[in-house]
Amino acid sequence: MPAVAREFIINPEDQARSELYDFLGLVLARPADAALLGQIAGLRGDDTPLGNALDLLAKIAAVTRAETAEREFNALFIGLGRGELLPYASYYLTGFLNEKPLARLRQDMAERRIERAEGKHEPEDNIASLMEMMGGMIVGRFGKVTSVAGQKSFSIPISNPGPFISSPIWKRATRPCSTAPSGRWVAGSWRSRPRASTCWGIDAVPMTGTEYAV
Repeated sequence: MPAVAREFIINPEDQARSELYDFLGLVLARPADAALLGQIAGLRGDDTPLGNALDLLAKIAAVTRAETAEREFNALFIGLGRGELLPYASYYLTGFLNEKPLARLRQDMAERRIERAEGKHEPEDNIASLMEMMGGMIVGRFGKVTSVAGQKSFSIPISNPGPFISSPIWKRATRPCSTAPSGRWVAGSWRSRPRASTCWGIDAVPMTGTEYAV
């Protein structure tokens, strides 16, 4: 069943959080092309930890070629046999793939009427997919706006991801290097048509045709 676009009144803070989740899902989904690297290079942050991180990311993107981003992405997530890390929650929460965290996530998705789009086979606990789902739940992209309490109760709570993001393996693999062209910051591109640019300076995910649908 295809997603249905609905209009919701979202406060600016929640809208910004949703856009940030969308952005994180974007940069973790696939290698950046030249157009996306150019967009990221135009980001400007304020004097906060998040703003400083965006400034650093912009500087790295400005001197990174698409070929370099693709090579780094493949080494990080794909590799020969496997990449430097496995971006699946089950692995970081249990040490194994396709374990109970994935089963709980699928149950939680079913309760929220979220399902994978046809033709997609990536396990749902991939970090890029989780970011996309969180961004969508906040603004009602899957049919219903999810409260902060509901977001925190998500089976793999990305608002407090614990070992999934704080793992030393993840930190080591994603630490940006001092020489930007070999930095580990990677990015992807949306899988369907973009809409107007958001306050983050990156084209937002559309309301329909994305990785997940209701």
